[in-house]
Amino acid sequence: MKNANGFTLVELMTALTIIGLLMTVAVPSFTETIKNNRMIAHVNQLAGSLALARSEAIRFGSEATVCVSNDQATCSGANWDAGWMVWVDINNDSILDAGEERQFIAALPNSMTFTSSTATSQFLYSAQGTSASGRLELCDNRTGETGRQVRVSATGRPNTTTFVCP
Repeated sequence: MKNANGFTLVELMTALTIIGLLMTVAVPSFTETIKNNRMIAHVNQLAGSLALARSEAIRFGSEATVCVSNDQATCSGANWDAGWMVWVDINNDSILDAGEERQFIAALPNSMTFTSSTATSQFLYSAQGTSASGRLELCDNRTGETGRQVRVSATGRPNTTTFVCP
């Protein structure tokens, strides 16, 4: 008599039940991981924009600005959720001129909110790379969870830390 290879129906159903139970435990925690990674990515994007503005201000010997932009063309609005713009003011007239390049960062998803503890809608970097200090906090729709914040020191250097969202 020849031995049959394969699974019995009972073995197959047991394996599928175990896989189903593992999925009900793993999927919710994976969703939290995705939300946390999205938050970290957006905070790092803002910190990167601030670091870029600082380095470009030093490189060109001109002012550089990171500001809220509702229309992707000018510094407008006060809500960092709308997106922001980075640009170097080559002629130091505080106006985005045609020859001055800008980088626009798109708006945040609706589930995330940036708030400014100093009510600032822009960070202005001098040619020496200094800026007014400030702090922007990012929370999502999970109340009481760990959020992320970007702190800008008086030297203009951004750094990111965690905090508990309200």
